[in-house]
Amino acid sequence: MNVLAIIGQKGGNGKTTTALGLAVAASLAGRDVAVIDLDPQTTAANWSDRRGKETPAVVSCQVSRLAQVLAAAAKEAAEIVIVEEFLPKALDEAGIKAVVAEAIAAHEATSGQKPTPREMGTMIKAVQAKIAAQGLRAEGKLVSEAVKAALAG
Repeated sequence: MNVLAIIGQKGGNGKTTTALGLAVAASLAGRDVAVIDLDPQTTAANWSDRRGKETPAVVSCQVSRLAQVLAAAAKEAAEIVIVEEFLPKALDEAGIKAVVAEAIAAHEATSGQKPTPREMGTMIKAVQAKIAAQGLRAEGKLVSEAVKAALAG
């Protein structure tokens, strides 16, 4: 199974049109194609509903369910899977600091101690996991700097 991801931060730059155009072309060429629409606006899925044809298959899903949907596509023997996604919102510095504070508080609650600078790697991973769980993203360098500053202070 080949997976093609068409992603971007800005709306209106043709991600859905590109994904659907490629999917239709591959489908007309006899390939089994699935489009996974991760965009909250569900434009690709709505297009498929209006189109009323079985191929290409278009499925709308949340980002957190992508792994399961890809596994189902593989089980159904899709040859090509096109993932159309709008990248999640990027956290600003204040948002990152808030997540760092949450991660430090969680560490203190479970261990009874504030994490030390020696635990920086563990704390960065915890912060990144919290950010991903919220369906957001953050630049790694900013996360690292925020964790370092919080552990130093």
